[in-house]
Amino acid sequence: MKYLILTLLLIPVISQASFWDGASRDMASTVLGNTAAISCHNCYAEDQPGTNKLMQTFETIDMALNSGADLIEIDIHPTSGIWYVTHDNDSAQKLSDVLTYAPLTNADQILFIEIKGGLNPNNDTALTNSLLSILRDNGYLETSRPVVIRSFHSSSLDTMATSLNGQEFAQYQSAVKLSWLIGGGGSWKAKTLSASTKNYDMVEFQYQMKEIFGAIEYAKSLELGINVYTIADFPEVFVSALREHVDAITVEGSSARSKSQTIVLSRQMVQKNNNLLDINLARQSTTSNYITYADQSYLTYMPTTVTEFPNRVNFTGGQGLYGTALEFKATNSNHIRFHDRDNSANGGFFISTYVSFDELSSNGTRAIINKSDYGAFALELHDGSLRFGVHVNGSYQYNNYSTANLSTNTAYHLIAAYDGNGGVRLWVDGVEVAGAPVIAGGITQNNAQITLGADPQGSSGEQFHFTGKIQHAHILNWH
Repeated sequence: MKYLILTLLLIPVISQASFWDGASRDMASTVLGNTAAISCHNCYAEDQPGTNKLMQTFETIDMALNSGADLIEIDIHPTSGIWYVTHDNDSAQKLSDVLTYAPLTNADQILFIEIKGGLNPNNDTALTNSLLSILRDNGYLETSRPVVIRSFHSSSLDTMATSLNGQEFAQYQSAVKLSWLIGGGGSWKAKTLSASTKNYDMVEFQYQMKEIFGAIEYAKSLELGINVYTIADFPEVFVSALREHVDAITVEGSSARSKSQTIVLSRQMVQKNNNLLDINLARQSTTSNYITYADQSYLTYMPTTVTEFPNRVNFTGGQGLYGTALEFKATNSNHIRFHDRDNSANGGFFISTYVSFDELSSNGTRAIINKSDYGAFALELHDGSLRFGVHVNGSYQYNNYSTANLSTNTAYHLIAAYDGNGGVRLWVDGVEVAGAPVIAGGITQNNAQITLGADPQGSSGEQFHFTGKIQHAHILNWH
């Protein structure tokens, strides 16, 4: 059944509140209105032999400023009461010397400072007081240019909080944000709740962590900012997948690109206007008569009263989900048809989605997100495999991943992409699936509508219905 869709043609999708509201820096933002600041990882001369590390650090900072990084990430460690810029306790360059560098002091980029090692709020407030003094005396503690203090050690953040609650530095509380690098693992909910209870401002997740979007949505529910770290390989892929969901993305150079090239590309991918469909149910009501999604760059309403519309179910962390998700059942022929949105003539598609499987049948086909009516793409389960296929040069080419590697008790972040010349690529929780066929040619355009939970057949028919939960789907024109 074709759904009635109401589109606000003249109004941009969302005017979103941002974690960075009040900052003067014009940060990377998406066409849909989300600010996703790009952070330069280890933006200094790292712990390696060198004749003049301070000059090397200035050169690295210059590179980041000129490349458009929004956040300048610096690691620091105290030795004998002095703060040094270092990853592994090297004492070659003092933080106070780095922060006097005129191009940095005159810029509007935000300092993203990581305290290495743990501090004790009962014994080490003199160290955090001295850190705040260095920042204040060099003009960095301004609400229009806040400083983010980060650490894997919550005790270090607690020590900083103690200093900020003291008489000397209380006036700078609004200019300092505290961020806990939680990492990955199954304890994301308890740690995120602890971050909120401690009045931290941000949490940070490793971009390949399991159940990442459950963690992201839980953090959002607690009004915490979110950074994901550290993307080096395929920044175009992971930045595109995460750009609507987080407040900052930390990137690094790789064997394929320099750090400067990665920063430039990442900022471009945040800002790129290539959206075809974006739907995220996490914070939408389970009882409203409508759901909303972004069709290209505009807010669209869709009624939920159609017989085959999937149920909306609220989750509190189970199956890796937090918030509302769509519950599809093949026995009920549940599906949602969106607009017909094609790739560029010689290009392809990018799909990012968060899915929990309720069955992993070894027989038949179950469509997750498809547009595959003699063209376009299919992301589906088929005869014991999760597969992504594209229609190029008259036939479908697939990348397959055994469902023996999947389960029905957690959610997965799936990314699928083909750009018109290269691999038909598939990632599961940030790890690429091997065996991508390499082909050349634009994906065949068709008149089918992008469909969640089924495979479209003509203008009104469907087949291969899905059983499971889908929380979000992001589809881009990819070339």
